[in-house]
Amino acid sequence: MRGEGPELFKDTGRTVLGQHPCAGVSPPTILEPVGGAYRIKLDHPVDGLGCATVDYGGTEDGLLLAGAGCEAGRADQRFTLEPATTPAAGYRLRSVPGRSFCIGVYQASRQDGVQLIQTTCDGGPDQVFTLRRS
Repeated sequence: MRGEGPELFKDTGRTVLGQHPCAGVSPPTILEPVGGAYRIKLDHPVDGLGCATVDYGGTEDGLLLAGAGCEAGRADQRFTLEPATTPAAGYRLRSVPGRSFCIGVYQASRQDGVQLIQTTCDGGPDQVFTLRRS
């Protein structure tokens, strides 16, 4: 699963969505169906309920995702799920405003804490997510 943590590789002080071990991931995430897509809600213990949001409106390559207040109609807070069978079973997440882009792990890293980014879909394993019920 994924969670929040500091932005790596730049000293911005921002908290962004990243790759973290499933055990103890925080905050808990909830998929909410919204008009043919989904919002990824973040149930933060201090900041309250928010939504995963692609930076700067979500229309460019290389953008990070961070939590922000959920707002109806915000395309940069909506994602579609696309079944993936290769290289692994799971789902690719496409951002609604940048339909040609997938959500993936920065530089396909396996390092804990590496941020999630919006990037060109390439079919790689760093763009496949497993959804689990808790």
